[in-house]
Amino acid sequence: METNDLQSMEREILTMISALKSLNLTTRNKINELICSGTGSSEIDAIRAILTEAEELRKAQDDFDGLKTFPKTEEESEDLKSKIEEITKEARDLDKRVNEYEEKFLKYNVPRLHESESWKEYAESLKEFMKIWKEEAKKGREKGRKSLIELLQLIDQSKNQEAFKAMRHVAYYFGVHISDLLVLTFLLMSYPETTEEIISAYGMNRKLIERDILYPIIREVLRLEVAFCCPDLPMMLTDEVFLSMGCHLVKVFDKNLKRICLNLDKLTTQLSLHLRIEDRETLNADKKFLEAVVRLTWKELGLPLRADSN
Repeated sequence: METNDLQSMEREILTMISALKSLNLTTRNKINELICSGTGSSEIDAIRAILTEAEELRKAQDDFDGLKTFPKTEEESEDLKSKIEEITKEARDLDKRVNEYEEKFLKYNVPRLHESESWKEYAESLKEFMKIWKEEAKKGREKGRKSLIELLQLIDQSKNQEAFKAMRHVAYYFGVHISDLLVLTFLLMSYPETTEEIISAYGMNRKLIERDILYPIIREVLRLEVAFCCPDLPMMLTDEVFLSMGCHLVKVFDKNLKRICLNLDKLTTQLSLHLRIEDRETLNADKKFLEAVVRLTWKELGLPLRADSN
């Protein structure tokens, strides 16, 4: 191979390596931003798995980065270019997956309350999130897509009883669980002693109590609304897919709801120690009564998942 041809080939190879390095760096930065953005633990695990793949690609890139000895023949050059192209294709595929995950994350991940945020500022963040959701819903409608709730309304219950009952149970389960959390929170707030005792019992200020209990409840309610109501499903689903989605929803949301429940149970237990015996008994009785009302209310609602719903 002539000198000019060799130099031209070297420049081409260096350009390919530089492009690969830039692509890998961009992808890693996107992944790190997702990890730092405060998503849930289940999503974090998935993102970290992608980060592991990115790290493997970076190691493969190291074989080319800082290349000192260039091929001396056209065959060797083509072989090296082929290897770089193969790694670059994998890097592009990974970047595409990260972009898709970013889009999904942006659409479904309700903002968390940051340390320095006031309730008013947080409310504005939620409004901005809901604007994104509405825009995504509009795009879905234009493509003829439907939400999970809408697809459930179209189910032929005579043929799809198992899927219908399973998803109905999921909706009922989340409705009852979140209602229990809200009812107990406001029940505790209704006690005259609560204002001061709630702070000493929980060992932190009111703002942190709101951050651990009230705001997370609001966040999960909005996330569930998006999960059930966002029109992003392109076609009717099989029973197996409905059942799988139901299991996935429980897996994704259950962990956060249980964490809120643990914080609330801790608060209830500690607070009860500061109440008089008669007030403690009243609190327990009120709690049981309201839990029964919650379950009765949800059963009477019937949930808008009937095939004849409008």
